[in-house]
Amino acid sequence: MTIILYSKISKEFQDECFETHINTIPEKLKNKINAFRRWQDKQTSLLGLLLLRHGISRFSDSQDDPLHLLKYNSYGKPFLDIDLDFNISHSGDFTFCIISNDNKVGIDIEKIRDIDVTILKSQMTVTEWKNIVKADSVKDCAFKYWTQKEAVVKAIGKGLSIALSSFAIVNDKATIDSDTWHVYPLPINIDGYSSHIAINKELSPIELPCEFVNFYKS
Repeated sequence: MTIILYSKISKEFQDECFETHINTIPEKLKNKINAFRRWQDKQTSLLGLLLLRHGISRFSDSQDDPLHLLKYNSYGKPFLDIDLDFNISHSGDFTFCIISNDNKVGIDIEKIRDIDVTILKSQMTVTEWKNIVKADSVKDCAFKYWTQKEAVVKAIGKGLSIALSSFAIVNDKATIDSDTWHVYPLPINIDGYSSHIAINKELSPIELPCEFVNFYKS
């Protein structure tokens, strides 16, 4: 089973719930979040951990807080010594967490903004860049490829050791070291954002439930 959970930041949460929630997570993670200057960055980072904890409870009856059991591989990707794979991404007002007990998964979301898309040229293959520059919306196409590739890299879990330009997205798939990764847009559409997930198995949309979680109770 693979599930996708998401949440949205709010000033009300920050003013009324942030301190209560952040005091439930391990001190090391708490310090990392509080190092951010902007409240928006603090909250999106906290929401990612809350979504992870909430999601793992769907798969396990353990009373142990999984946030206390987080480990990190040599590339910095967090993992747990249980049969679950997960990934977190946040941008703008949204935070997403994907969790699976039978697949390797990655997720990336980016708020589409005005940028000089040529800065992404070095991250694309020649064919991808040609597709971008001839697209009806160059910016939207660039962000699409960017989030697709980032989702694949995050699923593999080797960070910047895999250059985005070293592989191609073809027919919503990428092959790296003989492994095939299937790339899907999120099953919900959020205006102004580009978002994709990468999974090491072909799935149908019905197998990718996406649920909003509200940690702020007014």
